[in-house]
Amino acid sequence: MNVQNGLTRAEKQAIIIASVNACANTDNDNWANLAQVGAAVRQKGLKYGNLKLMLQSFAPILEFDEIYEHHAPVTYVRLK
Repeated sequence: MNVQNGLTRAEKQAIIIASVNACANTDNDNWANLAQVGAAVRQKGLKYGNLKLMLQSFAPILEFDEIYEHHAPVTYVRLK
């Protein structure tokens, strides 16, 4: 069992799943804005350095999409 920041990988995954579900937009195929997911993850006590890199370590359960319609890309995430 790997424990980091007082949380096991399974506990981190549960926090991520709950956060993505809470931020998912049902009108947009359940995509959630990465920034909103990050706020929810921190609120649940999961600390991270780089949100996208941390979430990419959970790639088996998540998929990502970047939209380049604005001056800066906006990243979205959803459960597979």
